[in-house]
Amino acid sequence: NSYTWDDDYTRVKTYSTTGQLLTSETDELSDGSIDSRTTYIYDEDNDLLIERHEDQNADGHPEEIEIYEYNDQQLLIRGQTYDASDNSLIAYEEFTYNSNGDTLSHKIDWDYDGRYDVTFTYTYDESFRLVSLTTFFDDEIELFRGTYITSYSYIDNTDDMSVSVMNSYDGAG
Repeated sequence: NSYTWDDDYTRVKTYSTTGQLLTSETDELSDGSIDSRTTYIYDEDNDLLIERHEDQNADGHPEEIEIYEYNDQQLLIRGQTYDASDNSLIAYEEFTYNSNGDTLSHKIDWDYDGRYDVTFTYTYDESFRLVSLTTFFDDEIELFRGTYITSYSYIDNTDDMSVSVMNSYDGAG
């Protein structure tokens, strides 16, 4: 598949015969030269994405490698990003789930400083329908600093919903 935006940005994606994304290449000027390439690697059964290699200048040597770990239910529990030049850990994310397999939390440390930069917390009703999403940005993220709560309510006993969003800031933003 190939997509071009505004005549100066092209992304070309290749897929396996079973539909898994294998590569994504970007030509930022639509001049025929690839500016970045991402390669996706799957497990031996071709079910789960286990690695993502980010080659930001398309020179054949990835700058970042992300490794994915799954639990016994094949749910993503951890993603770790490494600097490919020295294999140092530079970012990570973690997921937790309820017994139904719904995400309870997703925590991301973008700069590997030991503090989560953003935390998403999900709550569900007894029918396992999402009722709230709380997003907390650490105060290091000045632009988004604060807590954002999105509430979902359902109409009668259906999956039709209405959504409300509440933002709270720390006073500095």
